[in-house]
This record gives sequence, C-alpha cells and structure tokens, in this order.
Amino acid sequence: MTRFTPTDYLLLGITLLTVMLLNVPVIRRNRLWSVTITPLASIIGSGFLVVAPLLRDIAGPLSAVAMLLIVVVAWFIGAVIRYNIRHVEPLLGQPDTAPFVVSADRAASFVLSFAYVISVTFYTSLLAAYLLEPTGLKTQLASRGLTTAILLFIGFTGFFRGLGGLEWLEKFTVALKLAVIAALLAGLALFDAQHAFVFPSTNTDISMTEKLRMLAGTLLVVQGFETVRYMGKEYDAALRIKGMKTAQWISGLIYVGFILLVTPLLVHLAPGKVDETALIQLTRYVALTMPGILVVGAVMAQFSAAIADTAGAGGLVNQETGGKIHQKLTYPVVIALSIALVWIANIFEIIAYASQAFAAYYLIQAVIAAYVARRRGEHGRFTGFFAVAVVLLLVTLFARSVG
Repeated sequence: MTRFTPTDYLLLGITLLTVMLLNVPVIRRNRLWSVTITPLASIIGSGFLVVAPLLRDIAGPLSAVAMLLIVVVAWFIGAVIRYNIRHVEPLLGQPDTAPFVVSADRAASFVLSFAYVISVTFYTSLLAAYLLEPTGLKTQLASRGLTTAILLFIGFTGFFRGLGGLEWLEKFTVALKLAVIAALLAGLALFDAQHAFVFPSTNTDISMTEKLRMLAGTLLVVQGFETVRYMGKEYDAALRIKGMKTAQWISGLIYVGFILLVTPLLVHLAPGKVDETALIQLTRYVALTMPGILVVGAVMAQFSAAIADTAGAGGLVNQETGGKIHQKLTYPVVIALSIALVWIANIFEIIAYASQAFAAYYLIQAVIAAYVARRRGEHGRFTGFFAVAVVLLLVTLFARSVG
C-alpha cells in the first residue's frame, strides 16, 4: 500500500492554509480584491487545466514562451477593454453619441452572450471528464451523457427557480481554485528541484502555420478579464480598471510560471495524443494526493463557472432587449444550444470555437476603441487598437483546435 509522503502532507497543508487565508474577513472585504477576484477566477479557470497538454503539442520545449505570448496578447486586448471602460461607457448614456458606437456595443454584447454559451459547454464537458476520470469509465459517450445531464440540471434549475440558489458555490470555489493552484505550483517546484529539467520535443508532424492557428485557438484560456466591463453598478471605472490590471498580472505570472514548472512532466505526454484530463495523469508524478486535490478543485470550479456564464448570457440578453426577454426564458435556449454543441464537437473543438467567439467580441470592442480614439485625436492609440483588431480578426477567422 502506498503511503503519504511529507510532500503529500505539505500540499494538503498549503491547500487548507490558502483557503483559510483567502477567507480572512480583511481580505474578503477589501474592495480591490473584490473587483479583482471575478476576472481572476475566470482567467485562471478551466483553461488552466488543459493549457499544458495543448501547448505540449503546439510548442514543445518552447511551451512557456508560447504561454507568455498568449498572456502578452491578452494584456493588449485588456487595454482595449480598459479604454472602453474609461472613454466609451460614459458615451453610451448620452443622446448625442454616434449611432455606430451604440450599435456596435450592443452587437458585442450579443456576441458575448453566444460566447458564454460555448464556454458553458466547455466548462460542463470538462466537469464531466474530471468526474469520470477517477472511475475509469471515461468514454466519449459517457462524457457527453453526463455533460448533458449536468446541463439539463442547470437549465431546469434556472428556469423554475433561478440560478441565485446555486451562485453561493462561486464564492467558495474561487478560494478553493486558488488554493489548488498554490498547492500545484508548490508541488511542481519541489518535483523540478529533485529531478532533471528535461524539455519535451515538439510535434514535427504539424506545420508552423497550423501551430500558429492552434495557438490562436487557445485564446479562451486567458479570457475572463472582460467581466469587469459589466460590473459598473458595483464599482467605479477607476477601480475596475485597477482590478483588471491586477487580475491580468497575477494570472499571467501564474500561467507562465505553471507552464515553466510543468514542462519536465510534459515528456510523459505522447505527441498528438492530447487529453483534457492529462493534467491528472501528470500530477501523479508529483505527489499521491495531487490528483485528488486537483479533481475536487476542478469539479467545483467548473460547476460554478458554468452557473456564472449561464447567468451571464441570460443577463446580457435581458439587458440588451430592454427587459423584453426575461432572463429565466433564456436559460433553456442557452442549455439547448450547449447540449447540441456537446454532441457535435469534442472538447478541443469547443475550446477553438469559444476562442473564436470571444475573439469576435474583443474584435468589436477593438473597433469601437479605435473609432473613439480617432475621434478624440489619439492617433497612437488608434494605431494600437487597429493592430489589435487585425490580430483578433485573424484569430476569429483562422483559429483551429488541437484535437
């Protein structure tokens, strides 16, 4: 019988200590932390669990560099959203605002609602995969069946009772998710210190053009910072901008640090055989307790994320239709579309679809920012936002899945 090692007890202690620390009242009540936690939890959500095997096939020994590139692109996209919070939001409530700005922003909201539909599919698919992995029953049919059951539960709950009763999970799982990440990073650092740092080879069967398209398809993993754009009722513009920057800095360091630390373990992944639960298999090399910690954190995080995005999609449709479509009525539509997507696409195709959908949303926001910057005579910013828009257009048109 395998016994726990000191590393196992250390990782369990780090997990519990981090959960307790993040629930200390002085931290929970801090307004900057409160506005930071929502985008932070979204950015380092589901993508954190699949990004390592994705990059293993795309970049091999340069996985950390590829992750840094994704983070940098996300920072510039975040600059677009921050500009729109400061300069476009005030225009939306004025009668003399250019019709283009109002119409484009409304279009962006509808695109975002569809992006949320795809992300709900991703969250629940990953949730099902992580639930089934420890049982040895994970097949494509079983995963799709369980995902459908979870989506039906969310849909029925939202339609008949509202999703408010399930949203309490979000507050708890944010702390748990960050605690799991802290334990994972600590475990990987200990593993790397005790073993030779070996770089995995890249997949030579894939051309550079295809690798760039695959890299574009991973934009979903750093999505989530745009959530502060819709938190204006609770926080002023300056605090939301600061919260977004803080969330992107923290998540960027976590992502790049994680990929760098997990790189030696990627040699255990066979090229071309990417699996959404591969991280569980890899963490068995780190500590006996790590897979269990990871599964618990992943399952709860995916469920709360699915709830949040289902509610987000419904709220956006309700808002943009002036309340004509009640939020509860949108939940069955969201769930029906998600179920359809579950049965026609695999999880890595869903990631690429979601990346394209979010890229389309960011593209519209970049066009709005460029338009407003030009009218304000800010030629440098106009050029920058135009460049971001071009990149996002390419992602929207050409991103493809790894699997």
